[in-house]
Amino acid sequence: MNYFESTYVVDVIADLLHQLPQNELRVSFTQGTLLPRGQYPAVLLTSVANYASRFGAHLASHKVVPTAVVEATLVIRGTAHGISARVQAKDDKGNEYDVPVAA
Repeated sequence: MNYFESTYVVDVIADLLHQLPQNELRVSFTQGTLLPRGQYPAVLLTSVANYASRFGAHLASHKVVPTAVVEATLVIRGTAHGISARVQAKDDKGNEYDVPVAA
């Protein structure tokens, strides 16, 4: 999801964060949606939809059974020091995970 066509999607997200409640954007990889709901640049919507459509194959490439992941959300937050990101996930056994993403 870093680049889509010739656009660096992270820059698009960084420009949006200060306009969003709590400076936070949630990208659901399993649903292909963005929260909060609203108007977003076409390049971001297309990038998210494209990534979501390949998410099962991405999981399988890491030897994860795609049906074992019930939800996977990238939480991106604008902070005084830049951007922080975490992946929050839930598996088919009800276990929840919250993992920071390194820049």
